Amino acid sequence: MNPFRFICMTVGLYAPLAAGFHLIRSRRGIADAPSPYFRATLLLVASVGLTGALQLFLPDLLPMLQRDSARIVSGEWWRFITALFVQDGGLYGGLYNLLGLVLASGTAEQLWGTRQTCVIFFV
Repeated sequence: MNPFRFICMTVGLYAPLAAGFHLIRSRRGIADAPSPYFRATLLLVASVGLTGALQLFLPDLLPMLQRDSARIVSGEWWRFITALFVQDGGLYGGLYNLLGLVLASGTAEQLWGTRQTCVIFFV
């Protein structure tokens, strides 16, 4: 991967994370604070991680589930959803995406709760 692209992706991932942590810290002590159990984060990471692990053993899984505009137009609308769970970057791309998912969804779940985190993921 191009080092400049990697740096931009990393800054793009961690800048919102830092802002979220700052907002969470400023909200401490509020009575209606979200649950600390990270249910949505665990569910999403397990789902994406499982399909990523399956891709290592079933390489045909990516073409079956990936986003493909021609197939979507022809009626395979479900590819919008399944594309969220497959990884086209190989092992290292998948691990990077899982790390990003843990950080982003964990922060989102602390800010907005479990239900809203799932809605944000799918939208």
